[in-house]
Amino acid sequence: MIRISSDVSDYFRFQNLSLQKGITHFVSTNIRKQNEKIVHDFDLSFSTGLSKETVMKNREILAVETGFPLTNFVMQEQVHSDRVEVIGNEHKGMGVFNKEDALPVSDAMITNHQQIGLFLFAADCVPVLFYDPRNSVIGAAHSGWKGTVGKIAQKTVLAMKNSYGTNPEDVLVGVLAYDLLHRFKPLRPAEIGHLIRWNACKVRQRKFSGLPERDSRTMVDNPEFIHIPVVSKRAWKGIRGG
Repeated sequence: MIRISSDVSDYFRFQNLSLQKGITHFVSTNIRKQNEKIVHDFDLSFSTGLSKETVMKNREILAVETGFPLTNFVMQEQVHSDRVEVIGNEHKGMGVFNKEDALPVSDAMITNHQQIGLFLFAADCVPVLFYDPRNSVIGAAHSGWKGTVGKIAQKTVLAMKNSYGTNPEDVLVGVLAYDLLHRFKPLRPAEIGHLIRWNACKVRQRKFSGLPERDSRTMVDNPEFIHIPVVSKRAWKGIRGG
């Protein structure tokens, strides 16, 4: 992945998606820089335990940093489902100012509208980004173990195909791979087996979505498991993360 450092925070971008001129994307971190010190409170979810005022300030900073209007983002309730929503201009701003206004009961979004930002929250689950450069279609999926078993990545690609005529062969994908085995040692054997099955599910989703095998290396953009400072619900024992 490509690390981008600003005066405020650090961000990451997928190498394969960064080569595309038609989209803007980023993976934020919980880093906030203050008086030459690093503070880990740049959280963007109302579920992290921070005050609403602090989260809104962070969201406003992010909008300025990325050059993307805050009111153009779309945020979901994210309930570990396999539901994919087709997003239009009427959805702009959902979930941005109030958690109750978020797009309900869904965990993936697709759109071909310009100037719409599909916003995902990931505590320990895997965010997956999709781009069809031929039809200018983007997609984003929140894939935890339930969503992965429910084939949410596959269903996102199929939704792009059914709604916009996307050919799966054209789809570029960015997957943020967490180093769970390193960050949360020691894991019980059952947990390690779960992670292995999780990865196997993603491989099968790629196959059945029609994504080409030649893109297998670019599916996981950081195979070396670069440490990315995000808020983990598991690491914080449920106090933060969302």
